[in-house]
Amino acid sequence: MYYAQSNDDGLTFLPNVRVTDAAFDPNLGITGGGAAFLGDYNGIASNAAGVHPIWADNRNVSPDAPHDQDIFTATVS
Repeated sequence: MYYAQSNDDGLTFLPNVRVTDAAFDPNLGITGGGAAFLGDYNGIASNAAGVHPIWADNRNVSPDAPHDQDIFTATVS
């Protein structure tokens, strides 16, 4: 998961910042309907400390727990 920032309404962007500390495969954790289900729970908040991206992450998915998606966050100063 990467954070992108623009200071000019999207005309240009600063370099992307990686916010996750582990890679994950969005195709793991297939739902009962047979489709991957990541992305609906992505979000972002900000305060004086920085921005806080929030995302669904399936790095803990295993054959024994195929729907074990977790929510992660980070702080970008």
